[in-house]
Amino acid sequence: MTTPAPPHSNGQPTRPPSGPNNPSSTAELTALAADLRRVAARLDDLDTRCQQLTDTLAATVLPGLTSIAANTAAQIAEHADQVQQVLDSLSTHRTAGPPAWPAMNIDQAAAAWDDLADWIADTLVPWYEITRDQLPDCWALHRPAVAHLSWLQHNYQAAHQPGAGHRATADWHTRWLPAALHAVREAIPRRGTRTCGPGQHLVTETHRALQQPPRAAQPPAPLPVPGHQLAERQHWHSFYDTAVAADLSAR
Repeated sequence: MTTPAPPHSNGQPTRPPSGPNNPSSTAELTALAADLRRVAARLDDLDTRCQQLTDTLAATVLPGLTSIAANTAAQIAEHADQVQQVLDSLSTHRTAGPPAWPAMNIDQAAAAWDDLADWIADTLVPWYEITRDQLPDCWALHRPAVAHLSWLQHNYQAAHQPGAGHRATADWHTRWLPAALHAVREAIPRRGTRTCGPGQHLVTETHRALQQPPRAAQPPAPLPVPGHQLAERQHWHSFYDTAVAADLSAR
């Protein structure tokens, strides 16, 4: 007699049912849970170590970095100020330009006269020992002489500004100074053997409108000869005042 097969078996062995009551599924879930707990523990350990590293950096490295950053910022700011000062200086020299006396108004001319006189009295004469023969007392009364001295002053300042270079300074000493002094002498009028000299001004048609200042008093026996004296302000200030007053009143 043949025994009938179990329902729906199709002749194949029946698989054990899956579910929480299945011993095989329970073991797998238990192993997975253990793995997850180990991963969680590793993560907690890494988090703890990261926090410890952060605390160590905050306590030791970060203060040093903050100090370095602050010092670097201060140095950069200081260097920036120095660079700006140099740029401002260069910009001032560039924008000043050679004096254009005919185009000046009263205020500009007054400032230019003062600047030129101070440069002659404080720099040109004492440092280069310019004598009264080289620079006659009445130089301010001769416009060509004023123009030559003015561009000489401008070129002096340009040759001695930061970054001007050695050649500009050398050119001023070897070329422009001798050329300007020669041009000043040529600008002084001559009538035969007569010419402007220490304490004297030879009036020309161009300067008849200017009031001739009184002749400067001379010591009884000047030593050295007046023409060899330095062209100090005391020798030419009266002529200078006359020239400035006449120039400003005509503007």
